[in-house]
Amino acid sequence: MNISRALKTIGLTVIIIVVSSAYVRAFSIPFPSMSPTFLIGDVIFSNHAAYDLRLPYMDAVIIKTGEPQNGDVIIYFDIPKNVIATKRIIAIPGDRVRMENNMLFINGTEVTQHPIPQTLFDEVPPEHGLGQLVVTEKLGRSEYVITYTPNKSPVHSFQEVTAPEGKYFILGDHRDNSADSRYIGFISREQIKGRVIKGARTPNSYAKL
Repeated sequence: MNISRALKTIGLTVIIIVVSSAYVRAFSIPFPSMSPTFLIGDVIFSNHAAYDLRLPYMDAVIIKTGEPQNGDVIIYFDIPKNVIATKRIIAIPGDRVRMENNMLFINGTEVTQHPIPQTLFDEVPPEHGLGQLVVTEKLGRSEYVITYTPNKSPVHSFQEVTAPEGKYFILGDHRDNSADSRYIGFISREQIKGRVIKGARTPNSYAKL
């Protein structure tokens, strides 16, 4: 009886581990496009059931579980590079977005920036290439940190565009060093695989670096 119960417990444990590993994925950050939110070498975790419930280890969607929101950090399939990548959703379907000298406007409303003291980033290694400015933005349910050098990026400004149905506008938090929607255009809902749930730093956490 005890052996049978132990086998059932082991079997249940194995099932939980298999299912959990299918829907909670770990990724290592290889590039600085999301600095200073993620630094090179950081390990982040993604909830792969945040928006869609898929068959374990397959891409077939069983049911939608949620919708991506402005400010979400997502894991998505980057078609031009043929890799899994990480960026932040800036505009969801129907949103109007433009940028003027690194200042975002969503549906005509400016996304306010607040500077952060550079001294908080003294320990950030130079290979992350932080810009001259580090500021916070607040978009949707997310407050986060971005970096840029004024007028450095060739796409520090762009005219207003509207996200079509099923399409999303994404940006990297390192606005000078990110191959995002300013270069590749909108991404589709199908490209989005999950939402980052652990690993991102908050604006107040840099003092602990």
